[in-house]
Amino acid sequence: MGHGVRSGLRNCVKRWIPRQIFQLGLGKADETMSRAAQIALAPFILALALYPTPTYAAAPAGTICIAPVTEECRALDKDYRNVGNPIADYSYQFSVKIDDRPPVSVPTGSVPKLVQGLDLAKRHRVVIYDGDKPIASFWFTLKKRGSPNLCLFYKGGYQTWSLLPPPHGAKWCQCSGKSS
Repeated sequence: MGHGVRSGLRNCVKRWIPRQIFQLGLGKADETMSRAAQIALAPFILALALYPTPTYAAAPAGTICIAPVTEECRALDKDYRNVGNPIADYSYQFSVKIDDRPPVSVPTGSVPKLVQGLDLAKRHRVVIYDGDKPIASFWFTLKKRGSPNLCLFYKGGYQTWSLLPPPHGAKWCQCSGKSS
């Protein structure tokens, strides 16, 4: 680098960076770094000064895809009931309430529903209803479940609900970007 370029860079850096960075502070306050040390450090200091500061966009949010309760699930429940297993007699008018949000009806066709905007670190409460009667409830955090996107589904025959990362290739729990 030519003398003029070095001098200009040094002066530019000195204007942006407080004088204390260039002082050694080994005794007298007016002792400064050698010219060679200033020139050697200038690119690093300039890089730090010009490093882009992060922009804080909206915090990332998680989702729950609510899988439909299909006729196959109902048939499994009926089969288990027919062999004498003690299981509940559901109306299959399921809905899911997450935290203080309004309840979301569980689909019965083939298209799942998407619930968006869930805080990744917050503890969430899920209550599952059959009609007006609560039948299951639990707490979870998306972070502890290991995924920002989870799948809530009913297990026919067992009459239980599971909240897991979507099983690989499970089309029954693949939600589009449209929320319910």
